[in-house]
Amino acid sequence: MRNRDIGTGYAEGLARREERGIALAPILLVAGGVAIAARYLGLARGEMDLYVAGGIGVAAFVVLSPWLRKAVVVR
Repeated sequence: MRNRDIGTGYAEGLARREERGIALAPILLVAGGVAIAARYLGLARGEMDLYVAGGIGVAAFVVLSPWLRKAVVVR
Protein backbone atom coordinates (compact mmCIF):
# COMPACT_ATOMS: atom_id res chain seq x y z
CA MET A 1 0.00 0.00 0.00
CA ARG A 2 1.35 3.38 -0.99
CA ASN A 3 1.16 6.52 1.09
CA ARG A 4 -0.92 8.38 -1.48
CA ASP A 5 -3.54 5.59 -1.36
CA ILE A 6 -4.00 6.20 2.35
CA GLY A 7 -4.45 9.94 1.83
CA THR A 8 -6.99 9.34 -0.92
CA GLY A 9 -9.08 7.10 1.35
CA TYR A 10 -9.03 9.76 4.06
CA ALA A 11 -10.14 12.46 1.61
CA GLU A 12 -12.97 10.27 0.29
CA GLY A 13 -14.18 9.55 3.83
CA LEU A 14 -14.10 13.25 4.67
CA ALA A 15 -16.09 14.07 1.53
CA ARG A 16 -18.75 11.48 2.46
CA ARG A 17 -19.11 12.97 5.94
CA GLU A 18 -19.47 16.47 4.52
CA GLU A 19 -22.16 15.29 2.07
CA ARG A 20 -24.30 14.01 4.95
CA GLY A 21 -23.93 17.30 6.79
CA ILE A 22 -24.84 19.30 3.70
CA ALA A 23 -27.89 17.10 3.08
CA LEU A 24 -29.21 17.97 6.54
CA ALA A 25 -28.83 21.73 6.08
CA PRO A 26 -31.99 22.24 3.94
CA ILE A 27 -34.06 20.21 6.40
CA LEU A 28 -32.85 22.35 9.30
CA LEU A 29 -33.53 25.54 7.36
CA VAL A 30 -37.07 24.44 6.51
CA ALA A 31 -37.73 23.44 10.14
CA GLY A 32 -36.52 26.84 11.33
CA GLY A 33 -38.64 28.59 8.70
CA VAL A 34 -41.73 26.67 9.76
CA ALA A 35 -41.16 27.67 13.37
CA ILE A 36 -40.74 31.34 12.41
CA ALA A 37 -43.84 31.22 10.20
CA ALA A 38 -45.85 29.63 13.03
CA ARG A 39 -44.77 32.39 15.38
CA TYR A 40 -45.82 35.16 12.99
CA LEU A 41 -49.09 33.42 12.10
CA GLY A 42 -49.90 33.11 15.77
CA LEU A 43 -49.15 36.79 16.27
CA ALA A 44 -51.21 37.86 13.25
CA ARG A 45 -54.24 35.72 14.11
CA GLY A 46 -54.09 36.38 17.83
CA GLU A 47 -53.60 32.72 18.70
CA MET A 48 -51.32 32.67 21.70
CA ASP A 49 -50.81 28.88 21.59
CA LEU A 50 -49.42 29.01 18.06
CA TYR A 51 -47.30 32.04 18.93
CA VAL A 52 -45.76 30.31 21.96
CA ALA A 53 -45.24 27.04 20.04
CA GLY A 54 -43.48 28.96 17.27
CA GLY A 55 -41.28 30.72 19.82
CA ILE A 56 -40.34 27.41 21.40
CA GLY A 57 -39.60 26.01 17.94
CA VAL A 58 -37.34 28.95 17.08
CA ALA A 59 -35.51 28.63 20.39
CA ALA A 60 -35.06 24.88 19.88
CA PHE A 61 -33.80 25.46 16.35
CA VAL A 62 -31.24 28.02 17.48
CA VAL A 63 -29.99 25.91 20.37
CA LEU A 64 -30.09 22.43 18.81
CA SER A 65 -29.11 23.01 15.18
CA PRO A 66 -25.32 22.85 15.77
CA TRP A 67 -25.69 19.57 17.67
CA LEU A 68 -28.11 18.12 15.12
CA ARG A 69 -25.64 18.74 12.33
CA LYS A 70 -22.80 17.15 14.31
CA ALA A 71 -24.98 14.13 15.12
CA VAL A 72 -25.50 13.36 11.43
CA VAL A 73 -21.86 13.82 10.45
CA VAL A 74 -20.16 10.59 11.48
CA ARG A 75 -16.64 10.91 12.78
